[in-house]
Amino acid sequence: MTVTKLSGVKITGVACAVPEGIDRLKDSSGLFSAEEIAKISASTGVQRRHVGGDLCTSDLCFAAAEKLLDKSDFSRNEIDLLIFVSQTPDYNLPATSCCLQERLRLSNDCASFDVNLGCSGYVYGLWIAANMIAAGNTRRVQIGRASCRERV
Repeated sequence: MTVTKLSGVKITGVACAVPEGIDRLKDSSGLFSAEEIAKISASTGVQRRHVGGDLCTSDLCFAAAEKLLDKSDFSRNEIDLLIFVSQTPDYNLPATSCCLQERLRLSNDCASFDVNLGCSGYVYGLWIAANMIAAGNTRRVQIGRASCRERV
């Protein structure tokens, strides 16, 4: 197991956004048998999931980022880096982070890039952000982590 210790770095806020639509696992009989549904539910604990309908992944990141920015004690121009983490980016090109940077009205001096990972992506995003701050290259980093799939 890898352990990283960084000093002088802290998380100052966390926000989330979820779609309003809900699919219940028990209503998935068209996709899975009753036995499979019971097995999935027992092994994962999942009973329902939020679904995005017409939402893009960046819509969820935008909503969460706006919450953070509205509650923060610094301006949008103070954000040095935007990291967008997802296995379901809006586009391959341009990078979804660049679209978010524009939509969030962040400075043109703010660096942005995508990290295309699934479950471990949030940890990797935090690690990258913390290392960038610890190295003295950045002071404030916004990380967006989301996944959005169409209703099946």
